[in-house]
Order: sequence, then C-alpha cells, then structure tokens
Amino acid sequence: MSASRTRLRGSGVACAEASRFARAGFLTLIFLVAGIPGSFADHLSYPTDSAFCEAFVRKAICEGAGAQDSSDMCDTTTTAYGCSWDDTTKCSMSTDDSATFEGALSGWFPAVDTGSACNGLTGPACSPNNGCDLYEGTCYPFPKTGVSLLSADGASNVIQAYYHSIRQSQYCMTAGVDGCADQAGCHVVDWGNGDECQHAAEFDVWDVVTACEAANFPFTDAEKDSIAVATFRDNWAHLEAYVTDNGLDSPTSYSGGSSGSSGSSSYPGRVGCALACEGWDVDQPRCDSKPYYCHWSEERNRCESAVGAEPCPESAPTARWLPVSYRSDATRLADAFAESENAIVRVDWKGLPLAYLRVTRDVATFAVDLHDRLFVQWLDTTTTTHAELNVDFELYSTYEDALARSKKARWTHCANVTDAPFPGGCAPDANSASEYESLRLSADTATGHAVFLESPAPVAFGDAFAPPLDSNQAEFTGSNAVSAAGDLSLGGADAFTIRTRADLVGSVNANLLDIPGLLSITTSTDTSIDVNNFILRFTGLCELSSTIVADGTTLQAPAFSGSTEIVVTYDGSYVKLYVDGEEWYSGELFELNGGAPCAHPGVPSLADARWSMGDVPDASNSFDTSGSEVIHVTKGFLSFLTTWSGVALSPQNVKRMSRADYRYIPRPTHHFNFDEGAGSVVRDHFRGVGGADTLRAYFGPTPAYRKAPAAPSLSTFLKADVGVASVAVAKSKSYAHIYEGSFTMQAWFRADGDLTAESYHQVFGNYFSDTSGSSAGGFFNLAAQPGTNSGFYGLTLEYTSDGSVFLSVLDGDALKIDRWYHLAVQRDVEAGEARVFVDGVLKLSSTDVGYPALGLDGALVDSDAWVADADGGLFLGGNAKDGVATKASFSDFQVYSAAVPPTFPTGPGVCSPPSAEFLVLWLPLDRAGDQVDASGRGAAATAPPADFVETAASAPAIDAYTRPPSTPSDAPCGPWGVYDGCAAIEPEACSACLASAGFDTGECGMKAVGGAVTFEGGFTVHTFTRNGTFEVLRDDLASLEVLVVGGGGGGGAVVGEVGGAGGGGARPRPT
Repeated sequence: MSASRTRLRGSGVACAEASRFARAGFLTLIFLVAGIPGSFADHLSYPTDSAFCEAFVRKAICEGAGAQDSSDMCDTTTTAYGCSWDDTTKCSMSTDDSATFEGALSGWFPAVDTGSACNGLTGPACSPNNGCDLYEGTCYPFPKTGVSLLSADGASNVIQAYYHSIRQSQYCMTAGVDGCADQAGCHVVDWGNGDECQHAAEFDVWDVVTACEAANFPFTDAEKDSIAVATFRDNWAHLEAYVTDNGLDSPTSYSGGSSGSSGSSSYPGRVGCALACEGWDVDQPRCDSKPYYCHWSEERNRCESAVGAEPCPESAPTARWLPVSYRSDATRLADAFAESENAIVRVDWKGLPLAYLRVTRDVATFAVDLHDRLFVQWLDTTTTTHAELNVDFELYSTYEDALARSKKARWTHCANVTDAPFPGGCAPDANSASEYESLRLSADTATGHAVFLESPAPVAFGDAFAPPLDSNQAEFTGSNAVSAAGDLSLGGADAFTIRTRADLVGSVNANLLDIPGLLSITTSTDTSIDVNNFILRFTGLCELSSTIVADGTTLQAPAFSGSTEIVVTYDGSYVKLYVDGEEWYSGELFELNGGAPCAHPGVPSLADARWSMGDVPDASNSFDTSGSEVIHVTKGFLSFLTTWSGVALSPQNVKRMSRADYRYIPRPTHHFNFDEGAGSVVRDHFRGVGGADTLRAYFGPTPAYRKAPAAPSLSTFLKADVGVASVAVAKSKSYAHIYEGSFTMQAWFRADGDLTAESYHQVFGNYFSDTSGSSAGGFFNLAAQPGTNSGFYGLTLEYTSDGSVFLSVLDGDALKIDRWYHLAVQRDVEAGEARVFVDGVLKLSSTDVGYPALGLDGALVDSDAWVADADGGLFLGGNAKDGVATKASFSDFQVYSAAVPPTFPTGPGVCSPPSAEFLVLWLPLDRAGDQVDASGRGAAATAPPADFVETAASAPAIDAYTRPPSTPSDAPCGPWGVYDGCAAIEPEACSACLASAGFDTGECGMKAVGGAVTFEGGFTVHTFTRNGTFEVLRDDLASLEVLVVGGGGGGGAVVGEVGGAGGGGARPRPT
C-alpha cells in the first residue's frame, strides 16, 4: 500500500510515449498488409452479406446434404422455399433461386481458385509446401490459403465462411486420422471400414449461418429448422448440439499435411469472441493474460475462445459463495439465487468441486423451485419444467468453464430419473453416469456435500453503505421525540427502504416512525410480559385513499423485546416488513387496490411533509383516530434511522444487514446514527446517493442519550482473581446465527499464573454438556492448557462438526504466563477450515469443519442450562467445563459474522476502534458488573464483581514483542481495507497511540497530518485553504501526488515536486 505514484499533468511526456507507440503500430500494420500473398482487386467482386445470406437460405434448404440423400429431408411443402424432388436430380432449388445463388458466386467463385498460384499445378508441384492440396486430380488452395486470399482482398466473413466450407469438405478427406481432430468441421468416424477422417455437413451450414447472423442477417426460426432438417438433424437446436458435442465448432489450425507446415485462418478468428482471443501473435503468456473466456489449448497449441464465434460472455467472477443446505428455507434460497451474478450453483463433494449448475433461461422461474430441484427431484421430464440440458441449464465441472459457458466442457448426459436429487441422472458423459448416481444430494439427511450459491458482486467501495460504529443511542423517556420537516426524500420515489433499530423496553405502544400521509411503524405492547408486536400502516401508495393496517398480532409475527431491527421496503408493488432480517409481512398493493394495476406506483409527494420518532408532546399523529386515541408512551433506546430513496432492498440484503454484512448494500440516502451524545440537534451522518442534502432533526424537548465506549479503554481491563465465574454473554439474536456460516471470535487474554495440571481453562466460546455434538446447537470453544514447563501454556480448540467433536492443540509451551496475547478463532466455511491466530499469526488450522450441507442452518449459539451464569450464550473464563478456575485477565471481546482478518487494532492501552463491518458483538471488558455491548446491537453481558476486578493497565498490551509481523498482509489495519476500505478517518491522537504501541499504522492509520483530510478514490486527500504545516507520519511514504487547484500565491515544492506558479496551491495526496 506504500508504493508511490506521481501524476504529471500537462508535461508532454505521455504524449511522446503515445506517439512512439502509434508509429510502432503503423509500421506493424504496413508489414502485415505487405506480407499477405496475392491480390484479386482487379477482377473479384462480392455480393453484400445480406444478398448472399438471402440466396444461401434456399441453397441450404433445397440442396443440403440431407435433402440430397432422402426425399424426407427435402421440403417440398413450404411454397416459399421452392424446393422440388426428382429421383434422378434429387432435391433442387427453383430455376430463379438457382440463378440468384449463382449470381451471388459469379464475381468471386471459382475465380479465387483459378486465380491462385495452385491453379494448373500437377503432380509433386501441387505441394503443401506452397499451400496447395491435390484433390481428385485437381490442385486447389488449402482452405487457409484461399481464406487468406479472400481476407486480403476485403471479402467479408460471410464469404470467407462459405468458401471455407467448400474447401474444408475436400480437405477432411486428406487430413488423416491423426490430424483430423485439429480441423474445423472434420471428425473421425467408423462406417465399417475402420476410422476415417470425414467432413460434417452440419458444420458447414452452422458456420455460414453463424457468420450471417454476426452480420445481422435475420434468419427466422423456421428457416433455421428447415436448414437443419436438410442437413440430417431434427431442428436447429439439435444441429447446434451435434456441432458442439462433437467439437466441430472449434477454430481450426490448418495443417500442411506431412510437411508439418501450419498456420491460422482469418476465420473464424475475426468473428465474435474468437476475435478477442485468437490470433497468430497470441502466444500462451498473452493468452493467459486475457479474460477467462480465452484459454490455451495444449492439444492445438493455440489460444481459443471458449464459446467459439459467439459473443463473449459478460460474466464476472464472484467474490464470495453463500453456503446453503437441505435445511435452508426454500423462499430464502430462491431470493438469494435470484441475486446470483451469473445464476450459478456450486456443489462440492467432500471438499472438491462436483458440479457447477448454470441456469441459462428464465432464471426467476427456475429459482422458485431451486430447493426442490436440488434436494428432492432434480429432473423428471414428466413433471419438471425447464428441464432441457444445454437449453434451460448447463452443467460444468469447473467454475471457469461455467463462467465462460465453454461448449467443449459442457456435460452431455442427463437421463430422466424420478425421485432423485441433484445431479439426478446427469453426468459429464454417459460413461460416468453410474459413478454420479452415488453422489446425489439428500433432502432428509446430511451428506458429504457442500452447496453454495454464487453471490452478487459486492458494491464498489465508495458506493457501498459503510455505517459508522453504533456506539451511542438516543434515549426515549416517554415525553421526548426526534422530529423534523420533510419526508426523508421518500416523496416521489418509485421505491424505498426504511431501516431502524430500537430497544423499546418499558414502552407502552411505541412510535418508531410516523410520516403522516405515507406510513407509520408503531407497536402494541403486552405489559404483562413487557414485549411488543409491530403495527405497520401505510397510506397513499398506489392511490390508496384508506389506511392499510398490518397488525402483528393478526399476522402472528413474533413478539419482540430487546434491541430489534425493523426494515420496511416498497418496490412499486409490494410493501414488506422485516423483523431482525426475517420477513413477517408482505402486502401486494395490486390486490389491495381491488385487483387493478397501480396507475402511479410511485410514492406520493406530500404537501406538508413531516416525520417523527417517539412522542411529540401535544402533537397529532397519523396513527391515532379521532375519539379512540391509543396512549403511546415510547421508552427505550434508538440506535439509528436509515432510508434509501429509489431502492427496495432484497430479502437477502435485508438479512445481510441484520448480520452486519454491508458489502452488497448500496449507499443510503440518509443515515441518522444518533451518536451526538448531547444537545437537541441530531444530524445526518453523511451526504447520500447523488449528493442528497444532509438533514438535521430536533430531539427534545429534553434530549437524552445512552453512551457506550467509542473505543477500548486506555486504562482498564478485567482480571479474574477467583476464576470460578465467567463473563457471561446472554443469548442474543444479534449473534445467535453466526454458527450457520463463517465467523470470528477474538479477545485479549493473559494467563495470570501457572495453570492447573491436566485441565482445560476456558478462554472464550460456548459449551454443551452433551459433548457428543448431537445437540441441536453447536459449540466452539478455545481453552488454555498447562505447558510441560512452568511459566508456559498452550491452547486447545474444541468444536462440533457433523455430530462429532474435534480437537486442535497448540504446543503446551507455545505461550508465556503473565503476558498479553491477542487470540482469535474462526471458522471459514467457504475454505472448509477452522483456525486459531495468536497476535495475528496463524498457529492452528483444521479441515475437520462441517460442510454447509451438514446442517449449519439453524445451528444456534447456545449453551446448556448447567452453565448457570452463561444464560445459554457465550462466555469468557470461568470453570464451565471441568470445574477448574481460570485465573486470567481479559479485554476487548469481539464477535464477527464472517472470517475476517484476525487483526487487532484494539486492546488494553490501544485506542483504535474496530470496524463496523460484520461486527455483531463487542465487549470492551473495561468494568466489573454489567457490560456494555459497544457494537450497538444490544447484547447483555455481566462480569460478577465478586470474581472480576477492574484493573488499571500500566502499559499498552502491544509492545515490541507482540507487535504484528511487518508484512503488509498482517498489518494491524491494512487487511480491513478488504472489507470497508478503512474509510473512516482516524483522530491524529489515535494514530499516535497506535504508533507508540508498536503498530505500523498501515492504511487504517493516518499517513500524514495537515489541512482538511478526506478520502477520495483510494487516496487520502489533504486540502489546504490557508497556510499550514504538512507532516508525514509514515517512514515508508516515498512520494506524493500534488494537484494544483488554485488559490492565492504560488505553490511550493513538496517532496520533490515542482511548485505551482501564480494562483496555485498544493494539494498533496499520500499514496
């Protein structure tokens, strides 16, 4: 990240380089043109592509190879084709059509042959050495020679394709069996006399039709089907499959017979994707540097297009695979598949790829039945729609082939088998069908498979939602509210999304959000058990004049308590409401409008728009009806309010947000984080999409806030003097689902004194008393164990997977007593690994990790009730397993819903806050008693004061011994850039703190100070509007980019750059 870049503006250097390059290209062009043998410019003329293709239709239908063979393939019934049959002359065109086709040939064929150097040669003179081939006593140019002559003379690809089909039909006969497969349109057959190299007439018509379509000639489907019938095939799809399955569509490398001379034709290398991949000058290194649809053929020793002459696929490789299983919800699976970048499903068998399914037609319809197709009934043509291999879907053995839709690599066999999950009766070919029968998925039991959906590409950094850490919350007291004029930019939009999170403990019928004339989100409270049900009301959408009420009690939505995330979306047809990522209401406005379509599906513009959250004293609202007002007393804590104008987030993205995964979430229009901590003005966090104005709202009349640590304590950690009790983290929906996929847990840990012999001392995790792993939940636990020598200890990672318990052990003398270590454990289901990191360095890894199909869905973080102080959730320390006390110190426990880089920008004595991406739990552990979840997600935890003591940190936990390795990939903050680009600027004091603690601050810390600092396009930008000091903090920062943007006075020189003259100021950009 420290490489320097210098941008010279207006220097003329770039122009000079461009000029030299252009001259080199000009000379090369002259050389290539001069090197083409022969010219027919004086006497060859060509029809237009349209005229030739129009004439070719009748030729192919009436005089195709099949039509000449049997009257059954001669279409004499379609008057427009004008074909006739005679037992002597066979199938023939009409006189007029025959004259038209001869006219399309007369200007150039057979003149291209008679004008070549091969014409008239006999005997040995007709030699491969001079590009000629002797066929039935006449010397003709090799196909490549004639095509090259036509190309040099300016003939179109259509003309070249037809000529190639004529000469290649002769050349196949002489190519020999060994070289047959290298020739386009040639294949080895055995018709009773042994193997022979024969020409395939199917290739000829496929080749010419492909060239005509590339030239925008509009064949009808009926014409193409008739051409196929006249060439021995049932229809055009059958002909295409025959060409592909027999490898006849491969570009050719024309062989010069026994002499071994070879070359490449200009066709089909100048059509479709072949144009991007092929060429005489494309060697293997250059081929490897091209996109995935170009690949090097070892067999043909050349670069080839995976799709032949068809247009190049526009598939983009996925950045992540989403695991699913037979226990996955079918609707969620369909929603996720609908978002797949290329509609690809990956199925692994025992850690190795088994098959890649790519749906190629009507993805939305296919997605609805995807769960049943995979796990119950893959292919039964009597009941299954979209069931035709290589028409509705394609199967491949590698992801690269699936991306490229490689014709050669497509599976060719799919038998109709009832009651068989994927792959059913499908296999790469018929010979392997029996092998694949034993590798089917199951709808009822766990198998050795892993199933993944290709995820959408993450939103580009800068366009993605990168929320700040949710440390503080606004506190509702029952007599205060957040309110403002305006409609949060929702009026006039064709879609929207609203998201908020609140803990409404103590409320009686709370107001989460009210926008009169549009919608309200309120709750009805059951005071006997202190829980709430939602009520969603909306008005004005789809011209609805009456208020539609979605009552949570009626819908049997779950009552919610504690910190709860509510999302409402509208896409022009449906209003949906989600609770903690799960959909609980969906109303189609089409139906609510009496079945009539919405004339104006957009959101109405409100003349007197306003919005509020909480209780506005003496103010009316849209959810109380006259004479029957319900008392609303809103109490609790409000975390944020976010709106997207013009965007209805998908169910999958709503679920991702609930688990702190923002990679696929576009930047919102407004985001109130309520992190002010004081005062009656709350502010929009950042300028929204399209530069939407930032907003302000009033919080009063008496504002209140709940403050959480914005960063770990610089002075305090928790020390367990007794070691019997745990820091107990109660079960919480904020992190309950992390066991369904990848996750990371990490904390600072110090063993205070030698450990008890032959015992496990708990660091963090969870446990079941039933350690067989058969429990509905799962456990993942890190423990310390005594070393072989006094003063040392090791680690054990113990976890469940597929009903079994696995142990990974770090050498007993690996770690030292009385020293801080940053310990991280993670499970990466995509890589199939469990890992342990010490101070950011990988120390343990295990591949005994259950695949997603082994039931990860629904595996909750849970613990047995016998862990009395754990309340069924996670814990740190204590004697939860074998009764021994853990006398140790703890700080800064974090849980992430992904296998994030195990870096440690936080800890006792270190001030940098963690990234909000994937963060679902953060306990700074800086106090005894009740803990604060500084992630803002509301988990409850406690460290009993009788066992834990707040202890002052005398020095940073990170010193010269525990600093991370110097390699960029292990820098403390740099790897976080993979996820969120480290967009949040860090305070100068924090960077100084990190540097003093031994960190190379990497991309996350400040590289320099001075001026106003912003982040743009991957640069840290320092803008000076007046005289100021610019100081570089990084020793490895070699140079800067300087942009002169105007202002008074001349620009000075900065780090070797030339200062501006006159009205220029310097704008240095550390790179």
